[in-house]
Amino acid sequence: MCNLYGFRSTAATKVDCALVQAQDAKMILSDEPKPTGWGIVAYDGPAPKLERRAIGAKSDLSFGIPEASQSSKTFLAHLRYSTVGRPSIANTQPFTYGRWAFAHDGTFWKFREFESELLKPIDPNLLQHRKGKSDSEIIFLWILSHLQQAGFDLGQAIGSNIEHAFDVISESLGELERVSTVHGAVRKPRLTFILTDGVEMFTAAWRTPLFRLYRSGEQICPICGESHIAQGTDSSYRSVSFASEPITDEDWLPLPDIGLQMVDRELEIFGRTVAA
Repeated sequence: MCNLYGFRSTAATKVDCALVQAQDAKMILSDEPKPTGWGIVAYDGPAPKLERRAIGAKSDLSFGIPEASQSSKTFLAHLRYSTVGRPSIANTQPFTYGRWAFAHDGTFWKFREFESELLKPIDPNLLQHRKGKSDSEIIFLWILSHLQQAGFDLGQAIGSNIEHAFDVISESLGELERVSTVHGAVRKPRLTFILTDGVEMFTAAWRTPLFRLYRSGEQICPICGESHIAQGTDSSYRSVSFASEPITDEDWLPLPDIGLQMVDRELEIFGRTVAA
């Protein structure tokens, strides 16, 4: 599995076999520190179903079982390499709040030195939901708090207000950068993430790579030799995948650095590069 993976489709689909295959290759070949946790979210209705382990996926005999057995229109997965916050379930991504799910690939430099400043603008009711000590969870609550302050009901899907939500998320990331700069971070934060309400999906490629793959029509998996669509064939089927690195031989497109993209409920894709 890559560090970060998101998926949206027009019909319930089994998660990519390549997701697990890529994880296996990464564990065998990589010289990076070994992962300290993994998690996956699948939606069955408005509520995300979350599976997490505070153990490297290669060492976990349960890894691959829940992913392979379920189908959904929306998946979000994360492989954790600890930077801020010790290995624990509370610090393992994805994080969820109500119908929302979030996973982040990056870090804040000198996070502990200005953590208290990041907490101040977050709605106290949201902050009570904090379970761990990671910078990623703070980024999640920070974005949700900005959406809430802008008038969004976090209990509802974004729907037709998706462009306004896109603007709010963009502005919230700019504020995150300013806080880190004002409080002396010597390097700019890496804020690559995927955020979803189960219907819409927002992504940021922010000093850490993120790739996108668009599929149209039913696909036969080159690994298992079967279609991953849950029920029958569908020539109108479409899907969008995001990943930290290409996990198949298809034409994955790198997202522009310091760029945001959103996928609406019809799987239309919108994006922009942000002045940072």
